[in-house]
Amino acid sequence: MFRIEEKLTPPDPQEIELCRIQLRSEVLELSNPQNPIFPQPNQIDLRDRPTAANKPHKSVRVAQLAESNPPNFNWQYLSQSIEALYPQMCCEQVFKIDLAQDSKAIAEWDLLWLTQQQLHSLSPAAIERLNQCLAWGCTVTIEISSQETAIAELSAIEQQLKSALADAKSLKEFPEIPQQIETELQACEAKLTEQVREITATIANIFPQLQPKTPREPKGISLTKDLDEITQQVAEFTTEIDRLTQANSGAIAQNHPLRNQPFLFARFPTINEQQIEVFNWGGIILIIGDLSAAWGLNSNLNLSRETIRTAQEMGINILHFAWQKRHLAELMQ
Repeated sequence: MFRIEEKLTPPDPQEIELCRIQLRSEVLELSNPQNPIFPQPNQIDLRDRPTAANKPHKSVRVAQLAESNPPNFNWQYLSQSIEALYPQMCCEQVFKIDLAQDSKAIAEWDLLWLTQQQLHSLSPAAIERLNQCLAWGCTVTIEISSQETAIAELSAIEQQLKSALADAKSLKEFPEIPQQIETELQACEAKLTEQVREITATIANIFPQLQPKTPREPKGISLTKDLDEITQQVAEFTTEIDRLTQANSGAIAQNHPLRNQPFLFARFPTINEQQIEVFNWGGIILIIGDLSAAWGLNSNLNLSRETIRTAQEMGINILHFAWQKRHLAELMQ
């Protein structure tokens, strides 16, 4: 069964759009457009009418928080690129959710995209519901713009120092200059590392499952025990601490899906002369950098085609990760 409805809002996922008409003037005289690519008011617009085709089996449901002015994450541009870059997957629709609702009602999505400000504005009850969704297999991505931290400025200084170091190495008569620049470069890289560590620690403090667990102290150790046995237990204790610390770092390993499925990344994209940082803890992804801003066109139109395409491929990797995680979680239920 079907029926035709006239609506003033975009279609729901269960609906199929036939055409759009932008009505102008009091006297309505509808007509076919002379140029279907650029229809005029009161002309039939078929540009958003879907073409009959098999639905991709990897369908990702994306959500963002319901606000009066939600951030622009360029989902439209990313969705358009999926059809050409990875047709096995599709992004159905970007839902707007309210974490104050019942948790079961808001878990119909696979990936929730947040900003740092949105995350810190959530109430404890909303964080608890978010953790419930994570337990059901959902993925939460927190994007922190480089402009909100000192990372952008430090990255610019780092690039300048690297360029100056390359030029200074050609000055054979001043061997002390490259050494001085290398010292400044090392100090700058140390500050960058510290900035990233502070950000990841802040995110880990919000979600209890990311906080490192303290290993239990070995029991039954007495001063009368053999020194070799005590040394062995201390070594095992230290190894356990190192393992937990590395597991909690969120570092993206070489074989991690975010790095190689479906697109391969030896290094993550560089946007506005800054390489974005990506971390992952289970269903939580942290992005430091302006990744979503590079999915589409900016006001100055100064992003290169390579930058946009690389950012879109990274976005598709994140969507694929969210689909795969939710899909596997549902199979185990």
